[in-house]
Amino acid sequence: MRSAIESISLEPDARSSPFRSRVARRISKASRWWIAGGVALWGSAVLGGMGVLWAYSEAPGASADAPSRLPGGIDALRANADDKLSLIMLVHPQCPCSRASIAELSRVMGKVGDRVHARVFFLRPEGEAEGWEVSDLWKSAEAIPGVVVTSDPNGEKAAAFGAKTSGQVVLYDAEGELLFEGGITSARGHEGDNDGESRIVSLAREKAHASGEGAVHRSPVFGCGLFEEPRAER
Repeated sequence: MRSAIESISLEPDARSSPFRSRVARRISKASRWWIAGGVALWGSAVLGGMGVLWAYSEAPGASADAPSRLPGGIDALRANADDKLSLIMLVHPQCPCSRASIAELSRVMGKVGDRVHARVFFLRPEGEAEGWEVSDLWKSAEAIPGVVVTSDPNGEKAAAFGAKTSGQVVLYDAEGELLFEGGITSARGHEGDNDGESRIVSLAREKAHASGEGAVHRSPVFGCGLFEEPRAER
């Protein structure tokens, strides 16, 4: 009888400490694998999302096909007597990317504001009530010394300049010849030094004039589609 009892007591028991330790180790090891896998998946998702955002921010919008001559109806911007250049920006009032464009315009005007006539046209889509276009962007542009802010009902001015992307800038010499078309940011919503801004400042300081075909300077424009619903800021 005693040998039988001893035999039974030697068999593994679910309540014995060694058994519990082995089970705990296996559970702990499995948990670590699950946690590691979860972290890896989360990291991949984050990196993938960042990659998408980065690609979006670096993707320029559609370029304008601006006329080689300043369209009629904007003569108030021209002042041949003082040999000033005409700078026009086309903006969608709900485009978050264009905050940077307005900020860069302020920098441009701070450097060469006495050498250009500047106007910003804010799109008001067909069917929207008057005043719809008066957004925070409008107020920011309006606060820049030397800048005239104007509504653009139905996008007529944007169409006249061939603009497709919010933040599009065109620059004409005093005789109304196209000098520059493009953007003045280096990415969507990104402020800082960029080729478009530098080019405009250089042209204005030199009081440049068009010198024939091939003289137009261009840079990519970053922003929402002028005639599309703007994407939310990220």
